[in-house]
Amino acid sequence: MLAPEFTLRDDFPPVGYDAWRPLAEADLEGAPFEQKLVTHTYEGIDIQPVYTRRDRPGEGDPDGFPGQPPFVRGARPLGAVQTGWDLRQEHAHPDLAVTNKAILEDLRGGVTSLLLRLDIAARNGLDPDDPGAVEWAGRDGIMAYHADDLDAALVGVHLDMIGVTLEAGAAFLPAAALLVALWRRRGVGPDKARGAFNADPLAVLARDGRKPRRSSGHRRGRPADPVQHQPGNAPLPGHRQAAGGTPAVGASGRGLRRVAGRRGDARPRPGQ
Repeated sequence: MLAPEFTLRDDFPPVGYDAWRPLAEADLEGAPFEQKLVTHTYEGIDIQPVYTRRDRPGEGDPDGFPGQPPFVRGARPLGAVQTGWDLRQEHAHPDLAVTNKAILEDLRGGVTSLLLRLDIAARNGLDPDDPGAVEWAGRDGIMAYHADDLDAALVGVHLDMIGVTLEAGAAFLPAAALLVALWRRRGVGPDKARGAFNADPLAVLARDGRKPRRSSGHRRGRPADPVQHQPGNAPLPGHRQAAGGTPAVGASGRGLRRVAGRRGDARPRPGQ
């Protein structure tokens, strides 16, 4: 009579790393273990062929554990196992009403978090009434310079359930202040607020080749040039591109943007 549960555990007892390593080296027939079985990435990371409990971070490991300070391995102990995957969509239409309509439609379609790309003026820390913002206001992003603007773009969005990530370039600080102000206005406490400020001025400098002359709203002069998402094509209002999707631009490209937003933009939720 067959056992009710099929298992090979009794026939193959556990083997420790110290017992496995000599057998693996013998199969290599003299070839160096480090060259044949260890993968060396361009970033200088050595990926071992086998990981065991001996490789588990210890108490003093600087990376810590998931769900524990310094949270570099995620904010939740179980990560996506507990909460599922996050489907995030970028929105960058300059018109707040159009953006809100697109956001609500995407949420009904299954999107679980949002990436709001601010326009070139806001990404350079310029107020809309600044003379230097005339050319850049409304270009390649949402025209959100005040908490009221952000509130209008997110009407009908439950901020205690939907994560909001900002793309504000080097002017991440005033943009972060807008989002925090909106959370407070809607009564979303720190324990319920979900999002990311994407504060990475060095990445902006590496990408654009220069940084804004000032990070305040009183900067005069020409902002840093926008990044071209496609060779030879200047960004148009309403540009949205999901990870792995095809860039689509312009209000008339609504259908294309939806296709881009549905093409496998799955990633762990912020902080995971």
